[in-house]
Amino acid sequence: MDLIILVVGVFLAVVAVIFGLLILVDKKEKPEQKSTAELTSAKAKQEFDALLVKQTAGLEKSLQNNADKISKTFISSLEQVTKKQLDEFSSATQTILKQTVADLQATAKENTEATKLAHSELHALTESAKQEVIKKVDTQVAEIMIGYMADIAGNLDYQQQKDYLFSSLEANKDALKKDIEASVK
Repeated sequence: MDLIILVVGVFLAVVAVIFGLLILVDKKEKPEQKSTAELTSAKAKQEFDALLVKQTAGLEKSLQNNADKISKTFISSLEQVTKKQLDEFSSATQTILKQTVADLQATAKENTEATKLAHSELHALTESAKQEVIKKVDTQVAEIMIGYMADIAGNLDYQQQKDYLFSSLEANKDALKKDIEASVK
């Protein structure tokens, strides 16, 4: 970019010098009589002007060609840098995407394991709660039956009734548990 500015600056300076010379050469003095030297000088001036115009055109063409080459080189360099930056951005984006997917998969795995553990703990708590409820029901049923039997029997021996109820409850314990478990679910 600095080279383009330098070339354009030199070109403008050369053009300014050439036009300055042309202006100086073009100033016409009012000659009253021209001597041979003056005529030769006028012819030399015309040849110089023609040569100057030709050289200016050549210099302008050369500067234009150089400016075109510099422009093409600049565009090519810009395309290479842009492609390189785009490739680096794409690579970085792919890396970030892969890392994000890996993180999400790890989090999903942790969540799945935590869910399984929670289900296991919930099942254990539920089972424990069922067992406690069954024990309480067994105890309460036995007490209610004993109290009821004592009320209606009046004359019967309390210990005898208790032993009978406990043996009956013990004999039917599994069937009672199944019924209670089925009703709790």
